[in-house]
Amino acid sequence: MKLLQEELAGLFMLGISGSAPLPPTVQEKFEKKSGGGIMEGYGLSEMSPTTHLNTSFMIRMAGGRDRVKINMTDPHDPVKNARLEMGSDTVTYSSINTGVPHVVLAVDDIDAADVKGVGRRIRRHPDFAPAGTNVNFMAPIGDNAWAVRTYERGVEDETLACGTGIVAAALVLAMQEGIGSPVILKTRSGSLLKVYFSTGGGSFREVYLEGDARIIYEGRLMPDAWQYDESA
Repeated sequence: MKLLQEELAGLFMLGISGSAPLPPTVQEKFEKKSGGGIMEGYGLSEMSPTTHLNTSFMIRMAGGRDRVKINMTDPHDPVKNARLEMGSDTVTYSSINTGVPHVVLAVDDIDAADVKGVGRRIRRHPDFAPAGTNVNFMAPIGDNAWAVRTYERGVEDETLACGTGIVAAALVLAMQEGIGSPVILKTRSGSLLKVYFSTGGGSFREVYLEGDARIIYEGRLMPDAWQYDESA
């Protein structure tokens, strides 16, 4: 953490994340150890308040150099096997808020799922107004493994992966099928993610998401970028 503080202190005015708001205790720890402040705002793909720096800064590598395990927001508002009327169609769904709201649908064929068409209709359904919801489609692909595709609000289309959506799918599987932790899920991009969780008292806690951590870009921040004088 000392290295993180030395690298970050005074350098970043803000970072951007599409994640859910940080728990207050995590925010306090980050600000204390990094010397930086956290600003509230809107993410790139979620039409809801988010923080600009999320918990991935706090939880480091797990299981190897290229893997990271992130402590997720405590989920709430679980709904199991509800019915949604869509014109002449009725859809059975489950849902849970994993930092942002997610509907989860079980399908037989993940490749044939009408993610964009059905996803858009559910995302804007009056039952989820005014905020709307993300919509996930899942299907089994092996022993204790499922494929997940997500229609993401804000993007208004399918995305290659959604962390909170993957977590929602795993927790819905636990609710519906009694699946235990960890659950392995495959994103549309082909990445395999693991979701860990504990249960008790009818709720989920200690939820973690584990997946690849790769360097895809490096840049150099010049001194003028952080020595900006607002009073000038």
